[in-house]
Amino acid sequence: MILSGHQPNYLPYPGFFSKIHCSDKFIFVSNVQFEKKSWQLRNKILSAKYGESILLSVPILKTKNGDKIKDIKINTLSNWREKHFKSISLIYKNSPFYKNYIGFFEDLFSKEWSMLNDLNIYLTKHLIKELEIDTKIYFDTDYSFQGKKTDRLVEICKKLNSTTYL
Repeated sequence: MILSGHQPNYLPYPGFFSKIHCSDKFIFVSNVQFEKKSWQLRNKILSAKYGESILLSVPILKTKNGDKIKDIKINTLSNWREKHFKSISLIYKNSPFYKNYIGFFEDLFSKEWSMLNDLNIYLTKHLIKELEIDTKIYFDTDYSFQGKKTDRLVEICKKLNSTTYL
């Protein structure tokens, strides 16, 4: 059994989904330290018309060193949802599949998200479904894994009966 895992990212890149697709099991790793300047809260979208990328960042409340990804709160006083929706809508409005997906983004950005982890997992799970990936999904927050780095990965593999970690 092949297991892969990753921290929940905002608007994950295609390789993220390739890794999930190549695995029998995938685990969202949220009970680890949050990295302030990471893809966990931001990503770039490419504007083919303008030949440049635009960075979209989800604003978060102040964090301290050691905060876990699962505990990061979104700054709900910001109008980031409107900005992100408008950016995606304007940049991709002439794309062939725009009509297929704009409703999802409209719904996504109409919700009041308070936790970054919830937003990222919701978004990723929707894309997994759209890509028809049938990998079994797990969450490290459902377990009490111990150890750090390699020791933690070994424990995750053992608890999820996996022989290979991708």
